[in-house]
Amino acid sequence: MATNAGRFNSVSLVADETLAANRLVDLSLVDAEAAKAKYVATTGDDVIGATLNDAAAEAVVGVQVEGIAMVEAGGAIDVSVSRRVRSDDTGKAVSASATQAAVGYYIGNGDAASGDIISVLLKYSDATAT
Repeated sequence: MATNAGRFNSVSLVADETLAANRLVDLSLVDAEAAKAKYVATTGDDVIGATLNDAAAEAVVGVQVEGIAMVEAGGAIDVSVSRRVRSDDTGKAVSASATQAAVGYYIGNGDAASGDIISVLLKYSDATAT
């Protein structure tokens, strides 16, 4: 069951799989008792937030669900093209095209490279283009 982690913009969830900090996650609904955090199954799927810590499967993971989150970039993000980002299937932020659902906006200065920890202003994602 989700619990408040002491901050209004984060919750504590059980990890459905091994998760790394600073990655985008969705909810796994395979357990009838409680939703668990997992990476998206397909690039561009829904995202609920960003992990705050590493977690083994079945361990507790903090998930920031709103605000500005620190997220690992999964590829180059060229700010002259777009600041919109989506999740790849490992939870890393990658550029989102105009026809892809964005989970947030890269708000850093200058371009980002794969592996950089970037600031992402999270927004609700329903896997439809915005």
